[in-house]
Amino acid sequence: MSWWNTYPRKIAYPYKIVAKDAVDMRNKFNNMNGMVNKLYVGLYKCDLDGGMEEVTLDIVSFDIDWDDKYNTMVELHNHLMEKNWKHQVMFSTNGFWIYVFCKPKTYKKILAKKKLAAMQAHIIEKTSLKFGDAKSCPLDRAIFGDVERITRFPGSLDKKRNKFAIFLSQEDIDKGMDHIVNIDTFRDIDRRMKIYYHGDLIALDPDQVKMLDNYQVVQTKEFTISEYNFSIPEDISEIHKKILGMMPKAVKSWVCDKDQATWKARAYATLWMREKGFTQKQTESFLKPFYEKMPRTDEWKNNWNHYKNSAQVSDHIYRRHDLWFPNIKTLMNEGLVSNDSSEKGKSFIYK
Repeated sequence: MSWWNTYPRKIAYPYKIVAKDAVDMRNKFNNMNGMVNKLYVGLYKCDLDGGMEEVTLDIVSFDIDWDDKYNTMVELHNHLMEKNWKHQVMFSTNGFWIYVFCKPKTYKKILAKKKLAAMQAHIIEKTSLKFGDAKSCPLDRAIFGDVERITRFPGSLDKKRNKFAIFLSQEDIDKGMDHIVNIDTFRDIDRRMKIYYHGDLIALDPDQVKMLDNYQVVQTKEFTISEYNFSIPEDISEIHKKILGMMPKAVKSWVCDKDQATWKARAYATLWMREKGFTQKQTESFLKPFYEKMPRTDEWKNNWNHYKNSAQVSDHIYRRHDLWFPNIKTLMNEGLVSNDSSEKGKSFIYK
């Protein structure tokens, strides 16, 4: 069962483009695999324009990157085996992804996020696992309820490590981390895309999972923001301070708060500045000292490198004249606006 064979679906390096069908996906894969450092694919199919008004949930994913990643993977894998839930384990050249299959059900995007989060919480119930920071917690919280998440493309080459992302057999898992790290995928070509089901197991039914009732999950965060944590560099100019003073608290948080400055928040911050009349050069000059002080755990090192060189956010925002700053309802649904009542009803363009 290759879950990435339904289309249209996004492929990313990590800038996202849409593959409209199997032929398009194969061509894009062959053209980019080995040419870019890492190749990614969307967890769920999208519309031809990249939109996701409706989402068909057919897998639930878990990303494991912290230091004790092998033992975490084994714990979750064993738990899934005991539950008899169909799943795959992928070694992504430095960490693990686990994909749990569910019966395909289609939902509107907002409901799909909540269903996905409920599934993830349900799956790890009664284990010692929890979501948190990717490098200090068993499960990366970034994937929690995130239907737009991309994952390493199975069988793709990690150019930097010169290894392929591969699925693991039970024998691989039993042999331990040293064996997994040293699997020779260049000689064993067939195993790059080989799928292991761990037996004829049972797929979860999203409609049989109890919805979470203690918080609303939106995008990649829990919607429980109570205050902002601004970190303003001491060496910024008076012009920077003046622009910050123009911003509503939520927009300011997308610039200054590393926990709030997700890729989508950075895009909206750019869009906000464009709507206020700043040129692309002025926007980049303003954002750079903030984002380059926000470290990342991937190859891009900090948010500025990702913003400018990977996601190419400002290039995209200033090229697309059909993009407009969203309304307050959209921002709340995406978890980008605090539930602070003082924010409600404010204009996010004209303070």
